[in-house]
Amino acid sequence: MADEQAAVARFWSAFHRYEHGRCWFGDAEDESGDDEPTGSGATLEWDVRGPARFEAERDRALRLGGSRLAAKSRPPFGEAGLCGRAAYTLQLLAGLFAVAEQVEEAAHERGWELSVGVLTYREPEEGGEDEEGEDAPEDDLITELDPEELAACDTLALWIEVEVPADIEAAWRLGDALGRLMAGAGGWLERLDAGDREALRSPARLHG
Repeated sequence: MADEQAAVARFWSAFHRYEHGRCWFGDAEDESGDDEPTGSGATLEWDVRGPARFEAERDRALRLGGSRLAAKSRPPFGEAGLCGRAAYTLQLLAGLFAVAEQVEEAAHERGWELSVGVLTYREPEEGGEDEEGEDAPEDDLITELDPEELAACDTLALWIEVEVPADIEAAWRLGDALGRLMAGAGGWLERLDAGDREALRSPARLHG
């Protein structure tokens, strides 16, 4: 266990040599049920605001500062209706899955053991979080391509779970290579989160 934890620490040291934007990261949890870190896995996640989050921010600006402040919080999809907001979520999904596919291809070519995917969440209900502070209960996951569900998307998440090799040097090489690869997406993901329409039209191209 100590060797595995040392390998994961080495992985993170190499990974963080590069800039990845607002990336959430942590060690993978043990699937045996004791909720303790395995010491052999790493998890990364980048969150992007969906249409419901932009609308909530505009409504909050309207309440606090009136129409002038609300005008500065104009959503990237403008005054789109239900289907327009759903389409915006689908565009975000397409861009994030395009990046996920590139990660998957790199992993296949280089023999990395990892999983990658995209999740969509609706806005959590007030008081819906459990006492232990779960950030994203399964009930908040959007699992159907329904216009109302897609329009209610609050957050999209690009996630990667990596199996880190126990060998210290192999862990370093993996962290360095994955860090260099994902550095190509960091700025693009931040622009996407900010509602940059140009970023939406031009998905990131990963190199490394």
